[in-house]
Amino acid sequence: KAGSPNVYLIAVDTLRADYLTAFNASATPKTPHVSALAEDSVVFQNAFAQSSWTKASFGTIFSGMYPEAHTATGKASGLPDDVTTIAEVLRGAGYYTQGYSNNPNITSIFNYNQGFENYTDLKPNLLFGAQPSCEKLVLYDILRKVVQKVNAKFLGGRIDITDFYQPANAVTDTGLSWLDSAARPADGPFYLFMHYMDPHDPFRDPDRPGKGYARVQMGNPDPEKYLETFKKSYSYEIEYMDEHLGRFIAGLKERGLYDDALIIFTADHGEEFYEHGGWWHGLSLYDEQIAIPLMIKLPNSEVTEVNTDLARHVDIAPTVATLVGLPLAEQWQGKSLISESLDLQNGDTAYVHAHLNFEGIELRALRTGTRKLIEANEGNKRGYAPIELYNLTTDPTEQENLAETSPAEVTLFQGTLSEMNQFIQEKAAEPMQLNLEGMSDDEKAQLEALGYLGGDENEEDLGF
Repeated sequence: KAGSPNVYLIAVDTLRADYLTAFNASATPKTPHVSALAEDSVVFQNAFAQSSWTKASFGTIFSGMYPEAHTATGKASGLPDDVTTIAEVLRGAGYYTQGYSNNPNITSIFNYNQGFENYTDLKPNLLFGAQPSCEKLVLYDILRKVVQKVNAKFLGGRIDITDFYQPANAVTDTGLSWLDSAARPADGPFYLFMHYMDPHDPFRDPDRPGKGYARVQMGNPDPEKYLETFKKSYSYEIEYMDEHLGRFIAGLKERGLYDDALIIFTADHGEEFYEHGGWWHGLSLYDEQIAIPLMIKLPNSEVTEVNTDLARHVDIAPTVATLVGLPLAEQWQGKSLISESLDLQNGDTAYVHAHLNFEGIELRALRTGTRKLIEANEGNKRGYAPIELYNLTTDPTEQENLAETSPAEVTLFQGTLSEMNQFIQEKAAEPMQLNLEGMSDDEKAQLEALGYLGGDENEEDLGF
């Protein structure tokens, strides 16, 4: 509708909240542009993802539903048609909806384009100067993975980041080009989703140009050798993202689009650097993997404050709808963090629920401001105990499992977790089944390269 603010969802893949000075004053990376945006925003200091890997988390961000309800929780699963996304709600109200995905797990193949008039899957650069038609070859993306492994084994870990995703400079260029194009509506509001991937591995080594570290190439690296190197490279990637995020924000200001914009800045999940005996993400529900940044810049920055109550991915879609004056979809399971009168209203959020079913690890977690319970499947490959309980006040890094010595508290948490699971399932969608017969060779190639066709859901992910 006329007069509605333009909405920007800026999501950064694999970005821990505690690596940003806006959320942690002692953070190492220099992120002045994120901090400047924070000055104009409501900053939610205690925001958490509902899962710890891309597909499940973006499903929740887009749909306002918990992972088990939107059902896009496995490698080969997609976002069902009967899920109502924020893009669909906005488009139905007259918004032009433009999205740019930058991770193969949330491409149009998996139906994450729901509600977008145009949803562009940013693709890695083609090998050997290949033409775009080569993407239709089923073996093309498999060849890409082979080349990456050869680079790792014989060329000392040489990394070309565009073999994996489009870096921040390209994402910002793409977004600004769209704003300057005829596709941007001249007389109506728009919704723009932009996806920065840089903190996701491979991590580029700032001291050795061309050198990088990718999960698909390295397996389970020795922490004594790689821990500080990984952290330094991860920090470099965050600083690189910040630089080009700053360039995008500056572009909004130059075009007169910043002041009255509604901007949501968040991440899909965090990253583990051996805090609990492992690497990467999608393998636990500890805070290093689910504590994420969340900032909301209101039109004209009408409210700017730091909020310390619990906030969740599942609340993002309801918040956007509320702030542009639209009703919430009946399916949504979160609530608006900010009221129409711009009051913060998450003070009564008692806990955060998170879920993971990835590579043979099945976890459910319930986190309050001071306690956390995690349930794990037996025989999981990380060796997690069936029940973990942590006092986050005295043990914020979740190292001392109190489950055996606090049976009454475990019982209380498990009762709430059971009630939560029931609530989630009440609105669960029918899982989406991929229609292989209707897919192009290009789409099948992408799925096969990711290991999602003819493979094992529990096999290690090929880099995303």
